Amino acid sequence: MNIVPLTAPKIALSMSLVVIAGVFCSQQSARADYNVDHLSLIPKVKARQLTASQIDEQILFSQKRLEASENSGRLPASSLKDLHKLLDRIVDRLRYFKNDGTLDDAELICLTTDLDSFKANIERSVEPLPDIAKHRADLERRLSICQNNGRLKPQRISALRAELKVIIDREAEFKSSDEILSEKEVHTLDREYLSLSSKLERLLPALPDLEDKALALRKNIDESLRVGSISEVTQKELCKKFDQIQFVEILFRNSDNGLTDFEILALNRKLENLNNDLKRALSVLPKGQTSSLSADVRGHWAEEYIKELCNRGTIGGFPNGTFKPDAAITRAQFSAIAVKALNLPDASKSASFKDVPETYWAVKAIGQVSGAGLVTGFPDGSFRPEDQITRAQALVVFAKALKNVQLNAESLADYKDRSEIPAWAISSIRKAASADIIVSYPDSDLIKPNEKATRAEIAALTYQTMSNLGEKLPSIRTGLDASQP
Repeated sequence: MNIVPLTAPKIALSMSLVVIAGVFCSQQSARADYNVDHLSLIPKVKARQLTASQIDEQILFSQKRLEASENSGRLPASSLKDLHKLLDRIVDRLRYFKNDGTLDDAELICLTTDLDSFKANIERSVEPLPDIAKHRADLERRLSICQNNGRLKPQRISALRAELKVIIDREAEFKSSDEILSEKEVHTLDREYLSLSSKLERLLPALPDLEDKALALRKNIDESLRVGSISEVTQKELCKKFDQIQFVEILFRNSDNGLTDFEILALNRKLENLNNDLKRALSVLPKGQTSSLSADVRGHWAEEYIKELCNRGTIGGFPNGTFKPDAAITRAQFSAIAVKALNLPDASKSASFKDVPETYWAVKAIGQVSGAGLVTGFPDGSFRPEDQITRAQALVVFAKALKNVQLNAESLADYKDRSEIPAWAISSIRKAASADIIVSYPDSDLIKPNEKATRAEIAALTYQTMSNLGEKLPSIRTGLDASQP
């Protein structure tokens, strides 16, 4: 057998390892409680060994780091408990090793290894810091999407961007010294980014339910044809547009197995536009198309009122040739009639009611009557455009439009139901009575303020108001105050 001779350095190193092994073995029985496998540490002698002062510094640093991680909430409760035990064990071991006044190499190696183990454990256990860059990029992306799809108004987008810039500037200030964020700074920025993200979520209106909206619209189109409110030609045109919207939705869904916010809003706008097309088809006839009204207007008590207003284009019937004089009328439809009857100017801004969106078919007319001070809406900020208008509501609008009316304190005395007039409408209805615009058939001594106004009644009230304002109209007395000659 060939024996390789050892050089002097190798002999010295071997002797050192033997000495260290001997020290470990001599201390093994006295320090068995710590269960240290000293021999396994011998290969690490050349790699790493802290001095006694470094051991003290590392223990202090580890205690502070554990405390900081605990305060930041980045350590799970179970890991926190185990790490406290591990660090306490290292401190106890250091105290035990110092009983003889010094720390030898074996003890330093043991403590170095324990501290390395503690460091590795805390690195594994501590949850990573929030990704600030990701938060920032996500907010910028979402704001861009909201701007492109119109889900938020431009002024709201600008305000949110200004808030985002404040946070970004603060982040830059934190990094100004060394381009590094401390743990405290990261958590501060994280809270601010998350707060702005939550604010954005609160401001975003709920995405529309396309399925319900589409079903309701198709039902309205078919029902309008059934009752004769639109022609077959119009119904076919509307259905063709409806089918095109449905086809686009299918393409969107097939492209990415679902609909993005942008696609939902785009489809919703198309459905709203189609609904407005239907509303326009259901609106009044243009000027001159009066012969088709004769079927259900001939012989009606309001026939003269209706014919005169239709000839002027102030009011009209439906495409199927009917007028439906005894049907109710919505607040939006009444607004459109009032704009024509009173020659109201264009409004400086759109209607500001929370339930009248920019795409609503009568948004312009509602803005005009509102801008003229004829309507104020309800206390909750709504207009309720699809509600059927009451006689009191209609009379208040017309009364506000009247000029130079000589008020008569006794103008309501001859009306049997004057006590039923709502408090908010008394002064306006007294003005309307003084101006002789109240029409009520067959009971001319009743105002019926809380009843839903019919299309015929609105025609009569409109006619009388226009006459009072100086329009050259034939005198019609049907349904007027019984006290009048």
